[in-house]
Amino acid sequence: MTFVPEFMPMLSPGKHRSPRSGGCFMEIASFLAGDRWSDHPKCSDPALAELARCVNDVLQDSSRSRLSPMIPSVIGTGHRSGPDRTRIAALVVRECALVALPLVSLKTRPLACALLVAEEMLDESTAEAAAVLATQPDAAAFARRFLQENAGRWEDPRAYLSLGVPQAMRCAVRTVNEELGDEAPEVLVTMLARAIGAVRTECGLVDDYDVSEQRWQTACHLVGAEAART
Repeated sequence: MTFVPEFMPMLSPGKHRSPRSGGCFMEIASFLAGDRWSDHPKCSDPALAELARCVNDVLQDSSRSRLSPMIPSVIGTGHRSGPDRTRIAALVVRECALVALPLVSLKTRPLACALLVAEEMLDESTAEAAAVLATQPDAAAFARRFLQENAGRWEDPRAYLSLGVPQAMRCAVRTVNEELGDEAPEVLVTMLARAIGAVRTECGLVDDYDVSEQRWQTACHLVGAEAART
């Protein structure tokens, strides 16, 4: 596991043109990886980066600091080919839906659809997905009808990556954040952690990207520092 310092870079919501105006989760990841300063760095998978940006932006300052130790874990997941990218995106969507669907009462139909489409893209039918769908039987029935009536809708992976994946992740994050109140930060941190774990396993990554203590200190100097939280 990479070195985790006592103080971490202070994360801010939104996009920042330079570190002088702050840094979000993915912008700090770009810096730690040695990439150009960006919230869309090449070092990380685009779907995983989208989820990290979404979670980063909806969390309050008091909870956002919990994300900082995860930043090195997204580095090294990028630079995958088309089929691999599609599979990774489906894994991220599945984890989002698996975490959100049993806990919410709103947007259950789109979340159930997202879960079933993700499993279809992965060509898998997992027991965990079946158990989660069983907690929302009406939404599950709707989703199964939707897939039957829209067979082949996502045959073009580009449509899934550009439309289906971002919409599903944003739906999961926003619904959890708006509906679960004080419990939302814990659920969202878990959602991101699970997605990172699934992607790293798919990519065959064992050890986190090794960030030196000096690199962490430089990041803190650029955007400000706060005590590390887990």
